[in-house]
This record gives sequence, structure tokens and C-alpha cells, in this order.
Amino acid sequence: MHSIMNLPPICSRKRAAFTLIEILASIGIISVLATIVLASLSNAKKTAGRMESMANMRQIGMGIQSFANENDGLLPGPLWGGQSPWYQSGDIRTLGYHLWPYLGLEEPKPWMQEAKILAPKAYLRARPSSNAMSFIMNDQVVIDGRVRTPWGYQTLADATPQSPPPMKVAAVLASGLASTWAMKDVDKTTPEAAPANWKVNLPSEPIYKPYRLQLYFDWHVEAIKIP
Repeated sequence: MHSIMNLPPICSRKRAAFTLIEILASIGIISVLATIVLASLSNAKKTAGRMESMANMRQIGMGIQSFANENDGLLPGPLWGGQSPWYQSGDIRTLGYHLWPYLGLEEPKPWMQEAKILAPKAYLRARPSSNAMSFIMNDQVVIDGRVRTPWGYQTLADATPQSPPPMKVAAVLASGLASTWAMKDVDKTTPEAAPANWKVNLPSEPIYKPYRLQLYFDWHVEAIKIP
């Protein structure tokens, strides 16, 4: 019979616990990681929105080219310098009016319709009012030392039989304007929008800050970093 003195000693265990300092340190680390993750998600969302809008702009460019292919090579026009997503049968100076067959839009009606492709999500979030312009057209280019209006006459007062019609795409490209912007998203800081009376309804800053999207006359799209 074994003696009780030969039994192995009973080991006492202390209960492990976090100190207040360790808990606070853990909370701090989790907060930093959460901030990094949220910032990454926000940046990813902005990038995805910008890429989606660039794809839409390319589609608009292809729509303009398709219009030209069926209209003796002419650009759509005449066009307003500022373009909103709204169009109707009574206003021939909107992109929606001219491009609806090529952009999957409904045929223009006597009432206002909204062209979704001309209303990017970032624009919808940033616009101060529903009639804010979403794009500005380049309505003054220099060819052979002369200022030309690619999209046709500029104001309704110019609408005479002698008014310049829209230019042909081939003529624009032959003039070396392939690397010249044709359309860009617009806000109050866009220099070309400075004299426009509709500037007051524009977003206060670029909606893709620090970038502004531009469609060129050869229909490629770039995100231009704003200095």
C-alpha cells in the first residue's frame, strides 16, 4: 500500500486574465484596422464608380460615332454647351435627343425623360438640383487659326440657313483634334463652365476628385488628375 506521502503534489493554477492596459491596446489596434479597412472600401467604391462612369462615357462616344455613320459623317448637333441627363422631343440640342437609338434609350416624348447613361451615380449623389448639368461639350476648337464649333451653331439666335452645321468626324480628326477633349464631366471649378449661367447648379467640386473624366474626339476616355 502506497503511502499518502508518495502521492504527486497537486499543482495549483492561477486564472489568466487581461489587464486593463491589454484590453485598451487591443481596442486601439482593432480601431486602427477598422479605419484602414473602411478607407480601403471607400477608395475601392470610388474607383469602381469612376471606372463605371468611364465605361458609360466610352459608350456615349461610340453612340456619337454610330450617329455619324448614319448621318453623312456629321457629329450630332447642334448641342447645348452644357448637357444634363434630361431630353425630350421639343429640344433638339441634347445628346439624349440625338443618341437615344444608339444608347438604348426610349424615343423622345413631349415630356422630359432622364437618360440614365448621362447620369452617373457619383453625379446623382453630388448634384445640388435635378436639372444640374452632368457634362460640358467642347464647343470651341481652333482649326487653321479659326475658332470652330464642332457641334454646330452655339445659340438659338444663330439658327439661320447660314449657320454652321455640325462638323464631320473625319474633318475633326483630319484637323489634328483626336487628342482634344470633346466632352467632360463638369463642376463649379471647371474653367470652361465659368461664364455659363447654369454654373450655379453645378456640384461644388469634381465628383471624381482628384480626377475629371474626359471623352476625346477619337472616342477614348481618360481620367485626368486635377492639379
